[in-house]
Amino acid sequence: MRNEALQTSAQGQANQVLVVIDDDLWLSNVGDTIRNYLAAAIDGILPVEPKFDIDQQSPRIFESTTKSNKHIVYVTVGQDHANFELLIDEYSQPQNCFLIQGTDNKSVIDNFLKHKDSIISRFHQQEISDMQKRIKEGTLHETVFLHQKYKINLDLPASYKRVLVDDNFVWYKKEIASGNSNILVYSLPFKDVKSFQDQRELTREINVLRDSVVEQYVHSSEPNTFMNLIVDAEPIHKTMELQGFEITEITGVWDMENSFMGGPYLTYIVKKEDQKYYLVIEGFTYNPSMSKRNVMLELEAIIRTLRVYQ
Repeated sequence: MRNEALQTSAQGQANQVLVVIDDDLWLSNVGDTIRNYLAAAIDGILPVEPKFDIDQQSPRIFESTTKSNKHIVYVTVGQDHANFELLIDEYSQPQNCFLIQGTDNKSVIDNFLKHKDSIISRFHQQEISDMQKRIKEGTLHETVFLHQKYKINLDLPASYKRVLVDDNFVWYKKEIASGNSNILVYSLPFKDVKSFQDQRELTREINVLRDSVVEQYVHSSEPNTFMNLIVDAEPIHKTMELQGFEITEITGVWDMENSFMGGPYLTYIVKKEDQKYYLVIEGFTYNPSMSKRNVMLELEAIIRTLRVYQ
């Protein structure tokens, strides 16, 4: 049994995964399969960025190290039977170590494919938790303002400054190395939204209304420009429940009409029956010459702290 008192803190950059696997196996179809999913391109981010940065290490080297990586996938072939196991905080904290074993290459690949979604989700959730912990350790602000205006709480770092407020619209901006990171909060009355039985059609209708609101406020320094969230790329949406409220999560790409600006966005739409409107919390970034992945990770971590009240 591991001795938690002797464990070290997990190390590594955000979204960094260590794959422990024999070198020849890494260069085979097993390695190709793992890379195809763990290093797959993130939807909505251009230039392309992978879900995770992958480091590979042979088991022999791994056994002689401190094993402090927070995301580990340990792969072996030649076992008596296939096996899949999650070891939590086995060598450091926080840490998720997945063991994937098989009788041959095909067995390992099948085993990985069967569990790939849970592996990716577990790693991502750990990144969100780590980011939220760092946010809470810093200075938060606007908690009273947002609660009074929209009856929500959001763990908003003080680095996000309120740059615009209107009757039905609030915009926070954080300056970063080569651009900015943004959070918008606003509402769409039920009466403005057509009724659709199909969730996809409803999402498209809400997207059109979002455009009509956002284009009033978000512009570039160039004339006749406005932000547009409806682009050629089809937004990805899913529905979830938060504290009894129906939440629609949308990810996609925004662009600036009559300009060359653009980037990824993440939106939560909350259906507030009591006040007869959809509440929209949206994060987007403009960071043209640097990585957008970790900026979007911070925005997602912030938006996921959302607490909604009647």
